[in-house]
Amino acid sequence: MYFEELKLTKSTVKEPKGVKYSAENDFLNTDEEKILDALKLWRSEKAQEQNLPTYFIASNKELISVAKYKPARKEELLEIKGFGKHKIENYGEEILEILGSV
Repeated sequence: MYFEELKLTKSTVKEPKGVKYSAENDFLNTDEEKILDALKLWRSEKAQEQNLPTYFIASNKELISVAKYKPARKEELLEIKGFGKHKIENYGEEILEILGSV
């Protein structure tokens, strides 16, 4: 039996970011349902404008998470699973407007 000397190597794996919010199997209350309906309508219109499938804009799960979490700023959108910098730059302002108007 023999032992090999352990060599310390710099890890190339990045530290995981904080856990992002995701509404898994949560039930929506009446207000959250209204928000979700408004977000789905907006998503359909946006997808039609851009000639894209609706899931390219945002998935149902992402919209449900937005309805439950109710972010007030773009930075808070980053905390929702599925929302990255690109999606927030393209749609963040409109999503926040919908949240503020419903």
